[in-house]
Amino acid sequence: MGLDPGRLSGARRAVGLFRSGSGEALDQVVALSWKKGSSYTGEEMVEVICHGMDQAADRIVSAVVEEGGRAALPGEFTRRGLLSGSLTRLDVLVLGRRSAEGQGQGAAGATAGSLLRRLGEVERELEGRLEFGEQYGVGISREEAAAALSELLERATELEGVAAALERPARVVIAGPVNAGKSTLFNTLLGRERVVASQSPGTTRDWVSESAEVEGVTVRLVDTPGEAGGEHEEEAGRVCREEMTAGSDAVLWLSEGGASEPSGWIIDEGFEMLRVSSKTDLLRGPGVNLSCRTGEGLDEIRTWISRRVDLLPGLSEGMTEVRRHLEEAVSALSSAREDMACEEISEARRKLRGIVNGQRMEKAVEAALGMLCVGK
Repeated sequence: MGLDPGRLSGARRAVGLFRSGSGEALDQVVALSWKKGSSYTGEEMVEVICHGMDQAADRIVSAVVEEGGRAALPGEFTRRGLLSGSLTRLDVLVLGRRSAEGQGQGAAGATAGSLLRRLGEVERELEGRLEFGEQYGVGISREEAAAALSELLERATELEGVAAALERPARVVIAGPVNAGKSTLFNTLLGRERVVASQSPGTTRDWVSESAEVEGVTVRLVDTPGEAGGEHEEEAGRVCREEMTAGSDAVLWLSEGGASEPSGWIIDEGFEMLRVSSKTDLLRGPGVNLSCRTGEGLDEIRTWISRRVDLLPGLSEGMTEVRRHLEEAVSALSSAREDMACEEISEARRKLRGIVNGQRMEKAVEAALGMLCVGK
C-alpha cells in the first residue's frame, strides 16, 4: 500500500514474509504484481497468496484494514473491471449467469471485450497489408489473418449461445391476498381464460405462468395463490418468494379496495411494485383503482407492465449478426478479397460495440453484479 501509480510492472512474483504495519511476521506468502490493463479489474493490483488456513487469511486482511484498506463489496472487482473497460456489460452478464447456475466465477472465457480488441487488431493488420504490405512488408499474411478470424469466429459463436440463454422477457408477478381478483386480471391481460376465477377463497392453489403481449411488448405474467393467513399464507408466501427469486422483475400487488398492505417479503426484496386497489366499482382505494368489470385502471396497468420491456432486447439477434459478418470475412479471405474482409470485420465490430454499450442492459448488469460473491 502507498505505492505510486505505475510502480507495478506485472508478471512478477515475490516470495517472502507478509508483515503487519508494526513489523510482525504474519505468514509466508507469494505476491504477484499486475500492471495496469493486465489484471481482472484492469487496474494496478497486487495479488497475495497465503496459506489456506482461515487464521492466516484473517490476519493478513486485518493488517491491511488497519493500514487503511477495506473489504471488497459483492461484485466489486467485476464492477471495477466494467468501469475500467477491461470487461464489457455482456461479460458481466456471462459471469452473473455462471454464478447463478453454480458454475463458479472463473475467467469470463470468450469475453466480448477481448473479441472487440482482437478484431480491431486483425482489421488494422489487414489494412496495413492492403496499403503497404507489398512495398514494406507491413501487416499479416492472408493465411495468418484467416487463422485468426477462424478463432474469433469460434468465440463469437460461443457468445451467441450465451446471448440466447440470457435473453428473456421481463417477468411480472401478480400477488396479493385471496379473493383480490388476481386470476381475473391475469386472464384479462392474457386475453383468454387461462385460469379459473371464482369468488371462493383459495381457488388458485399454485402459480401459473404464461407469455402475453402487452401493448406490443412480450412479458411473462405469473398468477400466484392468495395469502390467506395460517398455513396457507405461509405456503403461498413461500411459492411467491421462490417464483420471484427464479428471475422475476416486478410485482403487481392487488388487494380488494387497497385494504391490504404489501407483504413484507416483497418490500424486503426490493422489486419494482405497482399497488392496485381491485374491485373499485364497489370500493375505492390507494394506488391504481382497478375494475376488470368496467375496465377502469386497465390501461394504466398495461402501460406500467409494457415498460418492463425485455431485459436484453435483440441481444441474441445482434450476436447472430456479428457471427455472420465474421463468416463473410473468412469467406472473403478464402477468395483473396482482403478489402471485403476488412469491411465485414468493421461491421462485426460496429455491431458488437452497439451490443456491449447498449443502455437498456444496465438493469440486467446490476442484477448480474448482485449474483457475484464478495470481492469477485
